[in-house]
Amino acid sequence: MPHTSLPHVSEEVLAIPEANIPETLRALIEQQKLSTLMARIHRELSSDDQGLRQQSRAALNRLGFPE
Repeated sequence: MPHTSLPHVSEEVLAIPEANIPETLRALIEQQKLSTLMARIHRELSSDDQGLRQQSRAALNRLGFPE
């Protein structure tokens, strides 16, 4: 995988080139880290910071989880 580490927050998800998303998802699943990432993104959705909420929504969309 081109990235040296897996994403931990929505900002890192958005930095991944779209072409690398499937491979990143596979790695998250294989390393059992997808649910941890999803929990963090969902916490970001509850933030008082509107920008962070928008960013987390965009990250979910990029991962293939639209509204």
